[in-house]
Amino acid sequence: MVRIYSAFLFVLLVGTDAFAGKKVRVLFLGNSYTYVNNMPQIVANMASGTGDTLVWEMEAPGGFTFGGHYTSMASKNKIKQGNWDYVVLQEQSQHPALPYQQVYSTTLLYGRLLDSLVNVSNPCAETLYYMTWGRKNGDAGMCGTYTPQGWPHFCTYTGMDSVIRARYETLANDNQGIVSPAGAVWRVIRMQHPNIELYDADESHPSMAGSYAAACAFYTTIFRKDPTKLNYNYSLNATDAANIRAAAKAVVFDSMAYWHIGQYKTEADFSYAISTGNSVNFTNKSVNGTSYNWNFGDGQTSTYANPSHTYNDSGTYIVRLITTKGGCSDTVYSSVYMAAASIGQAREKAGIIISPNPVKNEMRISSRLFLSDSYNVVITNVYGQVVHRHSATQHEQQSIDVSTLVNGLYYLTVSSGVETLYSCRFVKQ
Repeated sequence: MVRIYSAFLFVLLVGTDAFAGKKVRVLFLGNSYTYVNNMPQIVANMASGTGDTLVWEMEAPGGFTFGGHYTSMASKNKIKQGNWDYVVLQEQSQHPALPYQQVYSTTLLYGRLLDSLVNVSNPCAETLYYMTWGRKNGDAGMCGTYTPQGWPHFCTYTGMDSVIRARYETLANDNQGIVSPAGAVWRVIRMQHPNIELYDADESHPSMAGSYAAACAFYTTIFRKDPTKLNYNYSLNATDAANIRAAAKAVVFDSMAYWHIGQYKTEADFSYAISTGNSVNFTNKSVNGTSYNWNFGDGQTSTYANPSHTYNDSGTYIVRLITTKGGCSDTVYSSVYMAAASIGQAREKAGIIISPNPVKNEMRISSRLFLSDSYNVVITNVYGQVVHRHSATQHEQQSIDVSTLVNGLYYLTVSSGVETLYSCRFVKQ
C-alpha cells in the first residue's frame, strides 16, 4: 500500500499535512448479512467522503457458511485474484453460537482453512472476521433444539450475542486475523439508544440503521479513522447516524488494539525534525518492519532505521520510505521543502501576493517587481514534477490558468533565474 504525505520544511519551521487518502482493496465473503442494503457500498461512500477509496468485490449467497465458501469455486476464484488488502469472512449467522464441538468442526475449522487460502494467494493481505450479532429476541427454534442438550444460549439476545462474539474473537486469535466488531457496536447501540431499530422485520437481518452500524465498524477497522468525523448519514436522520458513529468510535476506534487492528500489518510511517543547518533527523514510526529503504529525493539513500541527512540546496524533495517484513512492504512519501533563510527575507522584500488560495480556476500573483524585470513562475506537484511554467509579463498582476490541474496540493516559486524570490504552497480545488 502506498500513502502520500506532504509538508513544508523551512529552517526553524516544520509542518506536516495529509495530502492523499488511502486506496484499499477488499473482498467480502459472506451471505445476506453482508449483501442486505449493499453494506460494502455504504463503507465505500463513507470512505469517499473522507478522501479515501474502497475498491471491493463481494461473494455473498444467501445463507452461505464458511464451509460453503471453502468449497465454492466462485469464492475461491475471487480469493485467487490476489492483490487484496483485506479479505472479509462472515459466517452464517447461527453457526458461531452452536455448542463447541459443532463449532470446532464447522466455523473454526473452515474459518482457518479459508484463512489459509487467503494467505496462499494474498500473502500480504489480512483476514478480517465480520463479527455479527444475536437475534433480536434470541432464536426460538434453536432454543428449543439445544436447550435440552444443555445449551440455552440461543434463547436470548444476550446469550446468543455473547457466544457469537467469543467465537469471532477465537477465530482472530487463532489465525492472526483482525475483527470488525459490528456485533459489539450493535450491543452498545441497543443499550444506549434502544429507539434505533437495528433489525429488519424478521428480527435477524439488518435494517438500514443496522447496516449503517456495521459499515461504521468496517470503515473504522479498514481505514483506522475516527467515524465521528464522517458526514455521510446514508438514509438515516442526522441524530441516529451521529449516535451510531459515536458507538463505533467507542467500540472500535478507541480499542483498535483489542480487535488486533494494525497488529500484524506492515505499515511505513516517519516524522522528521531539523538538527542544524540543512540537516534533518528522520524518526522511523513504522509498524511490523524488519528492513527499511530510504530515498531522500536528492539521489541519496539509506537503509538505517532512523537516518539523518543533510541537503546541500534548497528546493522540494520527495522523501520515500519503504518498510518491509517477510516479503510484504508498505511505502510512504513525504514532500519536504527546504528553503534558506534568505528566501524568506527576499520574499518579504518582493511584496508578492497570491490569491485566491485555495483556487479553482485562475490564480492571481501581484507584485511591483514584475514591472521592472523578467521573472519565471513555476508550479510543481508533490512529487517535484513541474506542471506549469509561466514567464511573467511586465504587469503588476499576473494571471495563471490552473483549471486543468488535478485537485490537490502544489508548490509555486517565483525566481529571477539567479535566485528564488518567493515560494509558497497552494491548494487546487
